[in-house]
Amino acid sequence: MPKKSKPNNVENFADLIVQHATDSMVFTDTDGLVLWANTPFTEMSGYALSEMIGHKPGSILQGPDSDPNTVADIRAAIAAKRTIRTELLNYTKDGHPYWIDVTIIPVFDENSQLTHFMSIERDITQSKDLIKKTEMALSEERERRRERRLLSQVSEWLFAAQTLEELQAVVTRSMKILFPDTNGELFIYSNSRDVLDRVSDWGEVSGEPHLHADQCWALRRGRAYCYGISEIDFASSHVESEDHPYFCLPIIAHGDTIGLMHISFPDLKADRGETEELAAILSPAFEMAQICAEQISLAAANVRLQSELQDKSVKDALTGLWNRRWFLDMANREIRRAEGAQAPLSM
Repeated sequence: MPKKSKPNNVENFADLIVQHATDSMVFTDTDGLVLWANTPFTEMSGYALSEMIGHKPGSILQGPDSDPNTVADIRAAIAAKRTIRTELLNYTKDGHPYWIDVTIIPVFDENSQLTHFMSIERDITQSKDLIKKTEMALSEERERRRERRLLSQVSEWLFAAQTLEELQAVVTRSMKILFPDTNGELFIYSNSRDVLDRVSDWGEVSGEPHLHADQCWALRRGRAYCYGISEIDFASSHVESEDHPYFCLPIIAHGDTIGLMHISFPDLKADRGETEELAAILSPAFEMAQICAEQISLAAANVRLQSELQDKSVKDALTGLWNRRWFLDMANREIRRAEGAQAPLSM
């Protein structure tokens, strides 16, 4: 006759699940005070069971960056004796933050009386970090696309400029958008080539409207200069404050330096002890500023070439006097103006 198998003990299975579960489990009484926690919980939090018993988990595990709204939702669910699942930032015994996916379940006896609460927690710190890094990468990519789109628009307007005045207007308008929260200036050499004159600016600019080439390290060295990201660097004498980082970018047309673009960052601090962090912040902006300087240089060369061609077409090459073409263009313009104003015209 076959031997009867021993009936399974459901309570033993429940004990095995609680003891050997890989997720953290915490049991509290009806007042929310810890009664027992399994080994994964003590390993995850760093607190021994003896340190948790008799305390509310939140009073020990929650810290300055734990979301108060999430904490309030948990308290409301416990007061209403209903199940809640949420994500919460806790802190280990040595102060390290970690994210948990937590489900808090009220447990009732056969008479529907609340006996305790069971909390099942899973460490999701790595998942949260991955999501955060992905979001940051997507945000940076969106910003790069926006910058490329703006640079394309700026380039189109720069090369559409036919005069230096139009070029200055494009620079002022576009630099405000490309470099928000900065102060900037565009200097162009005067005809005498002994001084550079400020022809465009944005932000809060209060310095001198003129500068000499020997006042700027970028012009003296012949290349773009970023102040504030190296342990050894020197501020140019035309800069009022050495406390903030800045860019100086020569404007070069056909191999000839014709000006300088200066961009300063008043909201950042030039700290010799934090050069790596500052370099990480400014490097993308410096690259974009160099691209802008190149575009401005090419556009300035284009404006200069158009101006030279225009002069050659309306001036006599030998004497420099206005020629017949200039006279006819001017006459037609003045005739149309006189007709529109119903005014007399004399020559």
